Amino acid sequence: MLKKVMLSVLLFGLVACGDPEWTNYGSLYGLERQDWIEASGDKQLGTAGYYLRKLQQKGFLKDETATEGEAWFINAVNLTACINERITYSNKETSYLVADCVKSLKLDKQT
Repeated sequence: MLKKVMLSVLLFGLVACGDPEWTNYGSLYGLERQDWIEASGDKQLGTAGYYLRKLQQKGFLKDETATEGEAWFINAVNLTACINERITYSNKETSYLVADCVKSLKLDKQT
């Protein structure tokens, strides 16, 4: 019985500490330009979240809370919308669009 309780606590801890569900559809490694265009909205959103997390881990975002809780979701939604807008008129690769959008959204340390 004690083993079942411990296993339940451990599983709950892993789920509670994991990434939000909306990130599950994203690509940890980013998406190339054509892959982004062809991706579902959920995949784009999750990937935008991972882009933000990587930028945060590398120290490029000015606010540590940019990848926490509801702020992370809102920032990912805004990043997704920005990339989708810019990809229609820019020939830049996705990583450059991400950098441009993070700057225009004033999430980077330079702004």
